[in-house]
Amino acid sequence: MKTAFQESWKRKTITHRDRDLLECGVRHDLCSVNRFARLLWSKAVCGEFQDFFGLDHGNHFPRQQVFFVTLTHDACCTPHDEIFVDIETFKRRLRPGLAGLSYIGMVEPALYVNVAPGTRWTSKKAVSWHLHAISWGENREQMKDRFRRLNEDGVYRSIMDGQLGAHQKQIPNAYLDNGKRTFLADKLRYMLKSPRKAYRIYKTERVASGGEVVPCLRQKKSELRKGDHITLFHLMKHLYLDELAVGGGDGAGMLRRIKKAAARVGPGGR
Repeated sequence: MKTAFQESWKRKTITHRDRDLLECGVRHDLCSVNRFARLLWSKAVCGEFQDFFGLDHGNHFPRQQVFFVTLTHDACCTPHDEIFVDIETFKRRLRPGLAGLSYIGMVEPALYVNVAPGTRWTSKKAVSWHLHAISWGENREQMKDRFRRLNEDGVYRSIMDGQLGAHQKQIPNAYLDNGKRTFLADKLRYMLKSPRKAYRIYKTERVASGGEVVPCLRQKKSELRKGDHITLFHLMKHLYLDELAVGGGDGAGMLRRIKKAAARVGPGGR
């Protein structure tokens, strides 16, 4: 981000107050663009997961099945230069499919720097606010059935046809599988990260089952460019990590403790 502030052609849009948001001293505000705040928040999340599931050097994985889920909806899209992002409305839209489960999750933006015609979004650029969460409370078959119904019933709709709005995958206990490591840490890291990729939707062709060549849309991703970092900075600088977070079931109590842990580390907690 600091490199973008120095080198991007968009750097003239950055004020002195914007630069102050990146400093370590304001991390206790939990501003979503501050990397020190993200470290503070991530430490609180990981500490709560460790305490809640009783994880230690001899027990690296919860004693139940856990899943990594992603939920997206075309109604949770905004322009890339939106002034006010109604996160609370987006959370209400994204959470219903997890009713009855326990989960901890984070809402994050996916920046679409080019959107071809033919999607559910009419502009060339878009931001899809979606939810990543770690969930538990059902077994593998129950989760498969739940998410199949969510997609079939259209509860979640992607920005384009041919792309599912609701995804789930069981997190394997890699220590039991191959003696190396658990993937739980990887999923926690992914859920807690700041945005890293830019997305493009483009037109192409595919061969249908009967051999006919038909037009379709595809999506690809790439690393954020310097200007993309500044676009996301302006979009997120008024958002806080605790308001981007969601929790349900046992995760609701976990989230309350996470917020307290992140806020009480030093003075000025939000």
